[in-house]
Amino acid sequence: MNDDIVTLKAYTNKLLTDEVERVVAQFEAMGEREAWVLEKDDLQPLASGDVIYLCAGGGKRLTVQNSDVHAKWDHRGSWQKFTVESEKEAGQLVLSGDSIMLRGHTGMFVTVEGESVTTAPGGQEGQSFVIELQPEPVV
Repeated sequence: MNDDIVTLKAYTNKLLTDEVERVVAQFEAMGEREAWVLEKDDLQPLASGDVIYLCAGGGKRLTVQNSDVHAKWDHRGSWQKFTVESEKEAGQLVLSGDSIMLRGHTGMFVTVEGESVTTAPGGQEGQSFVIELQPEPVV
């Protein structure tokens, strides 16, 4: 999974969605706002412990700013980096359908509370996402 299109499904069965100026978990159906391009600095398959970037359809990347999670900027800096954590050992492949957590540069994890997306310390409900590989869109 490098430059593949993925969705991230929260424990609520809602998908991580790029809304204007914010990221939410409101919808179960996949549309272009629920599709994220998974970017890595290498061409290796996605593994537990990898650092990734997630780019929304409009070219803006998922970002942690303090405790806020948004996709307002096209930067590819430390605020846009996420470490993939899972129950698998570091280096083991993460496959479509696996559960992952996303740790931001602050050490906090992307967290869903209801429809809101924020960050919180590890070990809380709402921090696990099922990552699903999506087919390429038809042009």
